[in-house]
Amino acid sequence: MSMDWEKWAAVVGAGTGIVGMVTGGLGLRAAGKSNGIAQKGNTIARDANDIALDANRKSDVANQISHEALALSQHQDQRETEAHDVRWEGDWIAPGQYALTTHGVHSAHDVAAQVTVDEESVRVERAVVAPGEQIIFDFPEARRVYGEELREHRRLSQQQRAFRVYEPLQFRSHFIEEWAQWKTALGAVKSHESRSGLRTLGDFD
Repeated sequence: MSMDWEKWAAVVGAGTGIVGMVTGGLGLRAAGKSNGIAQKGNTIARDANDIALDANRKSDVANQISHEALALSQHQDQRETEAHDVRWEGDWIAPGQYALTTHGVHSAHDVAAQVTVDEESVRVERAVVAPGEQIIFDFPEARRVYGEELREHRRLSQQQRAFRVYEPLQFRSHFIEEWAQWKTALGAVKSHESRSGLRTLGDFD
């Protein structure tokens, strides 16, 4: 009877051990799955955090662009309604020297100006031209031609006085073109253009 009990006890003990092993294996497997799920959860959380940070950065950039666009629009509106009175007038101030004079109450900024006399062109750039100031252009060829015309004018005048004979004095016309581009104080671009084919190279008197 005692042997049967011992066998029964051995069987029960073995069964208990097997159950313990199975239970332990299942526990380890469940723990492994839990760790895997936790790691995936951490990865997803990190990815979500990265996405949120990237979205914040993009939002900051978008806000900056929006602010810059608004400022640019406001600046453009100010330039379009800006009061600006600058007018240009060109004339000879000496043989071979042509001047563009500003009239008005405002200054011209970043000025680029060019005058063409017949086939001769001269370009001048100035940072600022205040009201009443001049941009002077020097034309060596126009000065030479003016000298020839002046001598011819005087010769004909003397001849008329000597012989008391009236002859129409020659009038030599020349092509003169003016061009200027500048900016207002707020940066609006302005321009001036004028051309004529019936201009002289200066007065003879």
